[in-house]
Amino acid sequence: MRPLRVVAVLVVIGLGLLAAPLARPVMTEDTLVRYAEVLGEKPGTDERQAVGRLNQFFADMHGWRELAEATAGVVRELPAGDRAGLCVFGQNYGEAGAIEYFARQLDLPPAISSHNNYWLWGAERCTGRVLVVIGGRRARLAELFEQVEERGRSRCQDCMPYENELPIWVVRGPRRPLVEIWPQIKRFI
Repeated sequence: MRPLRVVAVLVVIGLGLLAAPLARPVMTEDTLVRYAEVLGEKPGTDERQAVGRLNQFFADMHGWRELAEATAGVVRELPAGDRAGLCVFGQNYGEAGAIEYFARQLDLPPAISSHNNYWLWGAERCTGRVLVVIGGRRARLAELFEQVEERGRSRCQDCMPYENELPIWVVRGPRRPLVEIWPQIKRFI
């Protein structure tokens, strides 16, 4: 019976080692793609979104710096008067998280979002007079703000496809105070 246990333990360890690169970032992206192909694994997601060459777990680890740098470029171009009370609005938790993560390094204003717990934290830090908005549609932003201007784009390789080519907007003149708009834009998913 003892040799059978040893074989079972070795099989479990072997399968764990074989699967580890699919769960932990231990390979370059190109190597991971080839490795997954050899194992017959296709990129996947828990969302109803298209995936690129990496599954969502790994794709979500890409693009944060590019997003923060593109946003910082837009912020730097704003007149000093527009930067008072300025916040960056991310459409989702990851976008707002990227801004917060790189805020000190890139001199970014506070991040806000209406996604999950970010919505609970509110937007009190912001005047709403001028916002930098990551992503979203011009038509929707025009419903909420008097001026909507695309000022940049965020590009990333190997991020989720919907996070690539994100417009970065500067919006001015909220049609209603931000605190009134806030309850209507909540997204818990």
